Amino acid sequence: MSEAVAVREPEDVITPRRGWFDLGLKELWRTRELAYFFMWRDVKVRYKQTVIGAGWAVISPIVLMVVFTLVFGKLRGSGATTVPTPVWYFSALLPWSYFSGSLQAASSSIVSAQQVVQKIYFPRLILPLESVFPGIVDFIMSFLVLAVLMTVYHVPFTSRLAIIPVVLIFTGLTAFAAGLWLSATNALYRDIREATPFLIQILLFTSPILLAPRKIPPSFRPYYALNPIAGVIEMSRWAVTGVGKFPTGFVLPGIASLVVMIFTGLIYFRRIEDLIIDVV
Repeated sequence: MSEAVAVREPEDVITPRRGWFDLGLKELWRTRELAYFFMWRDVKVRYKQTVIGAGWAVISPIVLMVVFTLVFGKLRGSGATTVPTPVWYFSALLPWSYFSGSLQAASSSIVSAQQVVQKIYFPRLILPLESVFPGIVDFIMSFLVLAVLMTVYHVPFTSRLAIIPVVLIFTGLTAFAAGLWLSATNALYRDIREATPFLIQILLFTSPILLAPRKIPPSFRPYYALNPIAGVIEMSRWAVTGVGKFPTGFVLPGIASLVVMIFTGLIYFRRIEDLIIDVV
């Protein structure tokens, strides 16, 4: 005589945070499929019902490149004189466009998903994290445009370009780190939504896009290098132009700042996460 076997459905038990350093990374890994769903949804929504489609990903960097070339072309520093001006600027705009777009998306990720946040529980950390992935499509499209520019201006393709995936990873991590702080704060104070575009404009003109680092006063360079996106931009320019030495003086301080931003951002986000459901 066969006996009926009761099958228990898997369940998740929501428990309180255990200290400041309970970052919930295991919980985030268990819900990775949900993060993939959000990411794929953002990719489809971004280009839905558009005439140009993914072409919008490259319009902004191309327009900025043209403006910078015509207006600020003479501001290039020494060491870049053998590189055509459009390539010199676009090599910096390649990571910048990905960073600025991803930061804008990450900063508003929680507020944009408020309907979902209010109905079901899931690790809110998914939202700023998945926001940086759709921009990879934009990065790839921009890199194809850069490859065309390099071909037109006879800039050689060297083995240095192998570091471009590293540039992509560090750019995404920088956007995620800043997005942690902005998204959590934006859930509490909606002023962040209005301040984020202004912040991005400030970063645009304070990053080494217009000026070569050699034109930055030596006494100010150690502080300037603490900006993680500065190291990313210089690494991209070094890889594309094939000019100069690897920008260690910008990359290493930028990595140190990035690690601090991510670690403290995770702690801050997890502390604010408990309040999000009440204020979003």
